Amino acid sequence: MSENRAWPADQVKRWPIKKLVPSARNARTHSDAQIAQIAASIREWGWTIPILVDEDGNLIAGHGRVLAARQLDLESAPTMVARGWTEAQKRAYMLADNRLAEVAEWDDELLQIELRDLQSIDFDIRLAGFDELYIAHEQVVGGDETAEPDIDLRATAVTMRGDLWRMGDHCLLCGDCRSCEDVDRALQGRHIQVAFTSPPYAQQRVYDPSSGFEPIKPSEYVRWFAPVAANVARHINADGSWFVNIKAAAEGLDTELYVFDLVLAHAREWGWHFATEFCWERNGVPKQVVRRFKNQFEPVYQFARGDWKMRPERVQQASDDVPKAIGKGAGNTTWAQNGSLSNAAAQGIPGHEWFEGRTSPGLAYPGNRLPTFASTHQATGHPAAFPVGLPKWFTLVYSDPGEVVFDPFCGSGSTILAATHAERCGVGVELAPRDVDLAILRWEATTKGHAMLEETGETFDQVRERRLNNATT
Repeated sequence: MSENRAWPADQVKRWPIKKLVPSARNARTHSDAQIAQIAASIREWGWTIPILVDEDGNLIAGHGRVLAARQLDLESAPTMVARGWTEAQKRAYMLADNRLAEVAEWDDELLQIELRDLQSIDFDIRLAGFDELYIAHEQVVGGDETAEPDIDLRATAVTMRGDLWRMGDHCLLCGDCRSCEDVDRALQGRHIQVAFTSPPYAQQRVYDPSSGFEPIKPSEYVRWFAPVAANVARHINADGSWFVNIKAAAEGLDTELYVFDLVLAHAREWGWHFATEFCWERNGVPKQVVRRFKNQFEPVYQFARGDWKMRPERVQQASDDVPKAIGKGAGNTTWAQNGSLSNAAAQGIPGHEWFEGRTSPGLAYPGNRLPTFASTHQATGHPAAFPVGLPKWFTLVYSDPGEVVFDPFCGSGSTILAATHAERCGVGVELAPRDVDLAILRWEATTKGHAMLEETGETFDQVRERRLNNATT
């Protein structure tokens, strides 16, 4: 082939999306979930592969990208024109564009290393096209404390909307946490001591579109979230705590403000006390710095209706320099009343001399900067999964054994696992049936117990078999 020949890629121009005409002969199909993934990819990396069309704007390659562009309300796309191609060449390339990538093979060992590394720096693997099915089956596991056996997650969800699963002392409803009826059904008259969740991050992440959930615009987030907070408020104990783990994205010159609006709405509109905030560290590696440094923490906001229960001694840590308790204060962390380090410095007393006799080995209280909990992180494939150790820490401090820990956006079930490890009663609500399946299978793999469908008393395996048989007959 002569390199003097004009190739389509020699010239790329922006074409209006409305001028790009899909081909009726395109044999490649795209599910709603795939289009959502492509859209998320464009949001993350921008437009990296041009569309290929003929002279009349008929699509040859890039049907999925065009559908994603329409979902993103983009007006134009980088486009190449295949000039002088015969009809047979156009139709054949339409097949080749997809098939040539399909027949390539993976170096499985290297692929697993790459996926583990991306998980460790908190990168959403779904953007690369690897969903929870692949990750669960390949056991991309991050940590040994809560490592789980292989999870048999099926392509079609077992759970259906409205299913209430009992998992020992815990229960999980496939429903909507914005619905009073659904939350009432999940709790069944029980009162919440700790509510802990990581809600959807507006339009920042890709969620299972088969659940019916649509990403929320930042400008609409507070209004959308109001019923969630109201349902927690209806059921929480007077000394309970409500923890929300969320951080806004940044694009261009601005960081989105909806998270701050959410905090203000809790305190100024919805009757909550804004108790405090925590930050927990995120694993990460340095990246190229353009405008902002790599995000290596996330906030957790605490809200309460009244004076909250707190058991700080449960998370004390061994230390060689614990201040001695003299006078009123917080247990064994109160400095002596007969002077402070700043006063000693003003008097010319060296710091090491001032500390002598005022500290001793013992147990110290942590601050509000929490660690990564990396040893408890399970790579479930859920786009917003947090380590089990995170809700467990708050469960230990702000509740007692046997009390209810509630997660309105239960996802892959990390909060229920935390409640299990801490001997609390975990209750969750989750809209996506496949995530409910994943949460059940994680709990069963961890406890060796069996989830039971409340309506029929069947185990998860029995329901799976029955519904699979019904679907094939």
